[in-house]
Amino acid sequence: MLFRSRETVSDTDLKSLRLMLSKANSNINNNSPKSSNSKNNSGRIYVENPSDNDVLFGRGGRSNHHPGNARYRAEVERLSAIYKSTTSKPERVRMTKMLAEKIRSNGGRFLQKERNVWYVVDKEEVVLKKVHQALRENRDPAKRKAKRKRFLERHNKRY
Repeated sequence: MLFRSRETVSDTDLKSLRLMLSKANSNINNNSPKSSNSKNNSGRIYVENPSDNDVLFGRGGRSNHHPGNARYRAEVERLSAIYKSTTSKPERVRMTKMLAEKIRSNGGRFLQKERNVWYVVDKEEVVLKKVHQALRENRDPAKRKAKRKRFLERHNKRY
């Protein structure tokens, strides 16, 4: 966990940092990796329990109901109208980066699940692609229903 000099550190971040340091010290003494965040040979950082600030990649109930995803969707909703009305690609890229940074500045991480374990998505292009998709996605229920209907009509004709 790295903090830039212009960022403030919350009590939760301090507790988390102290906990990580104490676990790291005990792991050095015990030679047994039991920390909540661990790295493997691929360099991925694995997370046992996502925090309420984390954004979980994926579909379904777990990611839909996660508090971090709810806040993320609210931010996407807030910015999407502005994003869609912007014709400048550099401005859209700036907005995408701004949203990803806002999540991180609130202590959130972007997490992907692999074999029942969450890991931090550290490739910026993957995160920005996901944020970009969310910003341009059409969330109008009537349009989504019409799109689903068209899909089902095409699908049913094939079978």
